[in-house]
Amino acid sequence: MHEALRIRPRHKSTPASATPALDFHRSNPLERRDSDHQAINRNRLQLASENVKATLESLGYPVLGSVSCAAAQEGLVLSGAVPSYYLKQMAQVAALRVAGSVRVVNRLIVTSF
Repeated sequence: MHEALRIRPRHKSTPASATPALDFHRSNPLERRDSDHQAINRNRLQLASENVKATLESLGYPVLGSVSCAAAQEGLVLSGAVPSYYLKQMAQVAALRVAGSVRVVNRLIVTSF
């Protein structure tokens, strides 16, 4: 008679070790999405950096071809030396137009050659 009163589970429970992929998502469902977004952002920054570098080389000012454009955590970073503030501004405007919504940090130094 005591057996009849006992409540039995409807479904068999799956041990945690049998489904490691599901355990990963149960433990931290946002972790995978965060790493995916970071990879996408890195790829987006790298592509933008390559496009900016190609644009700077095609502007017709040989000195802008030596400007470095690197993808960093803060966005695209322009670095190097240019002979005038005009060329510094040209590089920045070109980078901003090509980069779109990506942040551009201008660390170009103006020096006289």
